[in-house]
Amino acid sequence: MMVDLSSRKPERDLGFVILFFIVLGVLWYAQGGYKKIPQSPLLNVEQTTTGSFEISEGGSVSGGGTSGTGVKTKDGIEITSEYGDKVFLYIREARKTVAKEEYIEIKASGSNKNPINISSWTLVGKENLTIPIPRGVEIFESGKENTEKDIILYPGDKAIVSTGKSPLGKSFKINKCTGYFSSTQTFYPSISKNCPNPKDESWLNEVSHNCSDYVKTLSRCNIPTSLPPFGGNCILYINKFLNYNGCVEAHKNDNNFFKNEWRVFLNRSNHLWHPDHDTIILRDGAGKVVDSINY
Repeated sequence: MMVDLSSRKPERDLGFVILFFIVLGVLWYAQGGYKKIPQSPLLNVEQTTTGSFEISEGGSVSGGGTSGTGVKTKDGIEITSEYGDKVFLYIREARKTVAKEEYIEIKASGSNKNPINISSWTLVGKENLTIPIPRGVEIFESGKENTEKDIILYPGDKAIVSTGKSPLGKSFKINKCTGYFSSTQTFYPSISKNCPNPKDESWLNEVSHNCSDYVKTLSRCNIPTSLPPFGGNCILYINKFLNYNGCVEAHKNDNNFFKNEWRVFLNRSNHLWHPDHDTIILRDGAGKVVDSINY
């Protein structure tokens, strides 16, 4: 018996084929087939903590950031302190081989809400060398007993941590008068000579015109090496105010007296950090990692 193929309808056959593939697709999806597609191990994309994306081979992500477990790391070191996003460590001149020239920097974020005490913190370097951050003097006064206190970093403050010994014998906070120290001492980095300008001092109203004119020729942060031949109280005022202690006495109540910088000295005779490569870790008072630098 012969079948008349001309009597079959092609659109009916096409419908059966489409239905067949739909049924197969539903069964494949229901059994989780879409999860079994292999992903290439040669390309992996992860989001960094800065919000940008980095692509690396072999599934690794370069630089610091958050690990796959959600733990923040930097240079492979886990950041465990609550201050990990509030205080940061910078290399600066860690490669110097002379103690007095070698220094690093600790800086508090300008977005911090509260001041942070770092005097109970430590720096850890090569061979687990552990160096405590000392206390300092908020307002240093020459020739007087200076009481040390904890070093507090307010938002945006920084601490220049020098390996060597302090030229003043203490760690101290920079103020608008500390430029006078640069006239007789050497600091690394140098201290800005940005003292109050002698011509703007209010006490000039209490001296003679000749004295006032002379004082207005003097530069900032310099103690006069010669005195004018004027009588009256000219020399008295110059000796009283045109020096570090006199500047502090006249300006310590100014709103902008303090600068946002501490000079911290570890008082070591030899340099601490390796000149070519080292890992320096900053730990908080509980011993937890705040930040690290690797070079």
